[in-house]
Amino acid sequence: MTYRASKAAVIQFTKSAAIELAHYEIRVNAIAPGNIRTAIVAKSASPEERERIEEFEAGIRAQMRNDRPLKREGTVEDVAEAALYFATDRSRYVTGTVLPIDGGTVAGKVIVRKAK
Repeated sequence: MTYRASKAAVIQFTKSAAIELAHYEIRVNAIAPGNIRTAIVAKSASPEERERIEEFEAGIRAQMRNDRPLKREGTVEDVAEAALYFATDRSRYVTGTVLPIDGGTVAGKVIVRKAK
């Protein structure tokens, strides 16, 4: 519950700060990355533990790819592109938004229907 509450707080803070700072022409936006795979693996894990962790994560990632509308994993580059967009004048009329970078996960889970 704490994790979800902290994310809700970030969203509301983004909106509130956007309103308060708009007078100064300061834009405030947030990026909400979905499950983005990074190179971080528990450094304290033994090679055997890392192998088990990686196998488990591979299964989870495969399921998540199948469930999201865009059938691929997000990358750190995808998140960086969003940050670059917000940092440029291309987003000069955008403030108070939270941009999900999640392959469409927040739009909804893909339901695969079997043919009859």
